[in-house]
Amino acid sequence: MDRGGGVTALGMTPVCAAPVGYRAAHERVADERLPAYLHKCVDCDGLAQEWSYDHADPDERYAADRANYGAAYSLDTGHYQPRCKSCHVRWDKMYARQRRGESQPVPTGFAPRRFAPEATWEIRAFARRALGLPDDPLSDVREMLGHFVSAQTDEDLDTVALWIAATHLGAHGVGHAIPRLAIVAPSYGAGKSTLLRFVARLSHRGEVIGSTVTNSTITRIAQDEGYSTLCFDEADKTLRPENEGATAILNAGWERGATARLTVPVGQDWRATKVDVFMPVAFAGNGVRLAPDTEERTLTVRLVRSEDTPEVDWVEHLSGVDDRLRARLAAWAMDAASQRLVRKPPAPGLAARDRDRWSIMLSAAHAAGGRWLATAGRLALVDRDRRKAETDASDLPPNEQLMWDVWAIWPSGHNRMSSKALVDALAAHNPSLWGVPSGRPLTAKALSGKLKRFYGITPTRWGSDGERSRGYCLADMARAWKLVGVPDNSEMPGDSGP
Repeated sequence: MDRGGGVTALGMTPVCAAPVGYRAAHERVADERLPAYLHKCVDCDGLAQEWSYDHADPDERYAADRANYGAAYSLDTGHYQPRCKSCHVRWDKMYARQRRGESQPVPTGFAPRRFAPEATWEIRAFARRALGLPDDPLSDVREMLGHFVSAQTDEDLDTVALWIAATHLGAHGVGHAIPRLAIVAPSYGAGKSTLLRFVARLSHRGEVIGSTVTNSTITRIAQDEGYSTLCFDEADKTLRPENEGATAILNAGWERGATARLTVPVGQDWRATKVDVFMPVAFAGNGVRLAPDTEERTLTVRLVRSEDTPEVDWVEHLSGVDDRLRARLAAWAMDAASQRLVRKPPAPGLAARDRDRWSIMLSAAHAAGGRWLATAGRLALVDRDRRKAETDASDLPPNEQLMWDVWAIWPSGHNRMSSKALVDALAAHNPSLWGVPSGRPLTAKALSGKLKRFYGITPTRWGSDGERSRGYCLADMARAWKLVGVPDNSEMPGDSGP
């Protein structure tokens, strides 16, 4: 209450009761500007709990009722600011001292306090229970992330909050697939590892992996831990492109029921056992390079470096807060998992891989309700349109693009080209598709398989016994170029040479 600024402390007599009393004025503020607990405290940047009069209205009124006798207030809702209880009390006391001539003018703000959101979360939860609404831990997750991490857009952190919630729903049998989450930034110090650590601490059985990943690492973790959330830090270093086995498991493991074979000792012998590898996976790193098939299964969020973002002190700021929030998410997911719209959420405008990628995210939105329904639907359509634009820009499927790239790099005046020279030239010409950045560099064996499977082209040998070469003939390639649509009047490589 605004007792600190009351005129009784100055020896003045309150005026007659105003047409709108002290309590009614405060209720009017809450009606027009929403409850205070939906705002941040203007002084400490914590979470507000009460509307505080700013003592700046020239037509100031004073309460005459017994409970608030002498307290200053205003009929103008613009003269109120959201504050937490402690800042509210200090604000009013300093104004009272100033009026008595005991202090300097009131400062514009107070020293920041540590982030302590749970009091406001409890008020929100109480209000939702009173209205018969379910808990909404997603909004609290989003608020916590926004305090410590700066993303390029607000939608990026909304995506992370939905993904964290989806990991808990997946543990209760919701969803047939769960997308991978990639956290990237254009520079160091943007908070990628911080956000990944939040993801690990709030997701279902999250674990940060910062060591080099081998082909069997993920399978063994799945065997030992079961369904858990794997968070790969510095993924551009730990997930190496040559680990094709690990990439294959990451791709397969996004769908429920996916399995991998693992050889385990049984007595004095070895036996192959089947391991369930369905689990959520998050990556963080500068310029995480994923194979095209992994990219199709991945949602990407982008961070930006900001000097205004506070550094996380995990002991001071979040001592037990994240554990309790994760427990709320787990309880929320258990209650929501049986709902029909959560089990089978509608996905208007989405089909095929787009629907697979967003289905469980839409399940989380339906379980949370409120703004999350519109948010998740909008994010899904934006992601669909972006991917379609990328596909339209690339214009050709990879196996057709292969023949256009072969045509582009075939040396003029050569009838033949060795397999090694062709593979090296393709990797240099289009590294994102055939080189190391693709996550699965093209090899002579893989090239041979593609050409034989899709175009019926097989390699030939030529040369003397001492210098025999293995490669491809111009005549075979010219036939394939015609099949993929290289115009007849295009300038073709020459017909002379070795």
